[in-house]
Amino acid sequence: NSRYRAKHGGFGDISMQQTPSARPADPSGPEEERKIWITPIVILFAVASILFGISFCINVSQATDLFWQLRTGSEMMQNHAVPHSNTFSFRRPGEPWVVHEWLTFVFFWLAFQAHGLGGVWLLQAAVVGLFSLILFCVIYRHSGGSPLIALGMTTFAQLAASAFFQPRPQIFTYLFTI
Repeated sequence: NSRYRAKHGGFGDISMQQTPSARPADPSGPEEERKIWITPIVILFAVASILFGISFCINVSQATDLFWQLRTGSEMMQNHAVPHSNTFSFRRPGEPWVVHEWLTFVFFWLAFQAHGLGGVWLLQAAVVGLFSLILFCVIYRHSGGSPLIALGMTTFAQLAASAFFQPRPQIFTYLFTI
């Protein structure tokens, strides 16, 4: 037992100090970071991840709030001001309204004005695709350069968030949560 403890630094007792010879040698050195290479398979997996994320954006029927968001964006562009009262309510017209997603409504309106509903879909697909790419790259880096782990984890995250890949203001927040 004493020979084993001397050779291996004890039985998991954290109070015992390991000798420098008992520690495994780090071939890269303490200051050197491990290089992660971008190979064709990594690029292929990243593109697959982006396309998989964009595939969740195809169902436009879920965009139930889109039309009043577009109308609000249109009014903001015409008046050059954020509305402060609700003009869309038939029960309480003129009720105070805080439009905290105003910039998103403007983006949606500009995309709609340029290309119709297809423009809104392209904007949504671009945001989700960028989210997928950033997430893949972050996971790829933190996994030590494993494209398979990065693809699997990104796919899992996309499946978990897919119900929220709609043309709504929250899609922009995905870019800032990574």
